[in-house]
Amino acid sequence: MYYVYSSKLDLLGGYRIRWGEAEGGTGTRDEAFTIGATGAILPKLSGTVRAGYQTRDESGPNGGQYDDLTGDFMLAWPLSRQITFNFQASKDFMTAATDVSVDATSFSLSATVKPNFRIKISLTGEVGYTTSRYLGIEGAGREDRTPSFLVKLSIPIKDHFAAGLSYGYLTNDSNFAISKYDRRTASLDLSAHF
Repeated sequence: MYYVYSSKLDLLGGYRIRWGEAEGGTGTRDEAFTIGATGAILPKLSGTVRAGYQTRDESGPNGGQYDDLTGDFMLAWPLSRQITFNFQASKDFMTAATDVSVDATSFSLSATVKPNFRIKISLTGEVGYTTSRYLGIEGAGREDRTPSFLVKLSIPIKDHFAAGLSYGYLTNDSNFAISKYDRRTASLDLSAHF
């Protein structure tokens, strides 16, 4: 539901339901009620904010019922014509690859710098942090904390083509020794816009 509060701000209300099924035999049904706003949240701060309450019902041999707050926030703050900050946060239930329900909360803050408007090169740096609580009997009390870092350079190539080079690093710290690891990623992206 949308309500036009002003020419720059809309109020939101919503209900979400989703189903999931895994080969391990577990089925999930998530329901969430949220309220929020989109547009000019504050002077110089725009984006979308949503918060509410959610439930998850699991079927299967070790099924359970869980409920918690939920939300997602995406905000942008243009500090100047050359520098923009972006903040994102979310809290939601998800299903891990091991067919376990997870209550995940994540935050990230990024800054994009465009030093020259004639040559549309941009450099983005992002830091993030995620906490994951594995739920139920199968989750066995596991909790993970994952700080991360990403840097990306975007370079235009002629009029309709661009290249991006990025490097990322994260470390997963867990109360389960087998789940502690570091990960490094590097990627080269080529894109065309017409």
